[in-house]
Amino acid sequence: MENEQSSRTTKNPRIVVCEDNIDMRTFLRDLLSPEFSVWLAANGREGLELVRKRHPDLVLTDVMMPEMSGIELCRVLKGDPLTAPIPVVLVTSKAERDMKIEGLEEGADDYVTKPFHSKELLARVRSLVKLRLLGRELAQQNDRLARANDELADAMGELKETESQIVRAERLAAVGELAAGLAHEVNNPVNFARNAAKTMSTYVSDVRNAAEAVRTATSDQCRTGERTSEAMAIGPKLLQLDEAASVIDELSEIIAEGLDRTARLVGDLHEFAAPWNGERSQVDLRRTVDSALQLTHYQFQSSQVRVQVQQESDLPLVIGDSRAIGQVVLNILKNAAEALEDRQGGRVKVVLSSVDNGVAVRISDDGPGVSAEAAARVFDPFFTTKPAGRGTGLGLSISRQIIEDHGGHLSLASTPGSGADFTIWLPRESDDAN
Repeated sequence: MENEQSSRTTKNPRIVVCEDNIDMRTFLRDLLSPEFSVWLAANGREGLELVRKRHPDLVLTDVMMPEMSGIELCRVLKGDPLTAPIPVVLVTSKAERDMKIEGLEEGADDYVTKPFHSKELLARVRSLVKLRLLGRELAQQNDRLARANDELADAMGELKETESQIVRAERLAAVGELAAGLAHEVNNPVNFARNAAKTMSTYVSDVRNAAEAVRTATSDQCRTGERTSEAMAIGPKLLQLDEAASVIDELSEIIAEGLDRTARLVGDLHEFAAPWNGERSQVDLRRTVDSALQLTHYQFQSSQVRVQVQQESDLPLVIGDSRAIGQVVLNILKNAAEALEDRQGGRVKVVLSSVDNGVAVRISDDGPGVSAEAAARVFDPFFTTKPAGRGTGLGLSISRQIIEDHGGHLSLASTPGSGADFTIWLPRESDDAN
């Protein structure tokens, strides 16, 4: 194998010349070296080693050579993905016509026939090298374009995530403002009504005491023989008064119970609307679920949905934002209620349990379920299976993000016709947090 024989600069395109005739090898070197960096090989095997070492822009090879022919060299180069793009030019004699055809079938890019004109050879080599360099540049541009596309895709993903977070923040702000206003407006009349119900209960007690005093006085008159027509008439009226007092007392208890429930609802709304200062604290998921069930009570009741709750008595606490976690539970419960509202009946089951060093909240319904196609996209931003105007497609996406921000995960298991089963898992409070 001979050393490199050309080039004023290594920046020139590179050519490997395989030729067993030393005179022809020297001629080709002198012809090509003014424009190209040339490496010389005395046979195909040496040429193959040079190609793998130098990664040339073109291979110029004689057909008939010892150890490895030009056609065999072409076959090996074109069969290797690393060397297949390198152009191969065969140098043949007029008597080697069949070999020219065989070489082209093996993937040779061109051939010249001995004797050849120097300008013709240079023209063919220049053309193929130019195509090779253009192809390499195109490949590099494609790589740069692919990287740019990947960067653009990442940027679009970040933009979409940012957009989702902005929508989430605006939505939470709007809902929080609405909840704060509603809590403020409802709280005062609820308190007035609760106080009035308590006062009414006091008056009912006073009426009963007065009625009892009158009954006692009437009984005394009867025992002393002072029974009058007025005293005889008081008896039935006292009975009616007792009945009325019992009814009023029962109604006041119903009113008080309803107002207490409304007060708890207002408290939940007020807590939901309270600004978050970025700090996280201990969260009792049982209380979080209870609050969410209070907020969805009317919706379940109006759809005649039975809600069943199962929870462990010694459930560990988690660390996080109780309002954000409550929003997730509330969103899933509302989805379950909406899935069952056309059925006028159904069941929602909520199970809280210790699972894998954390707490799982499993919310399942016996509604129509979710198709496999929809289940695969249900957590994507802006994807919704609800009719137009019924949802933004952000609820579950935001919910998953909230849970993942807390180090947990939110998943869905569903079979069409067999309901939906959402599971929220959050890590339990670590001992280090105490």
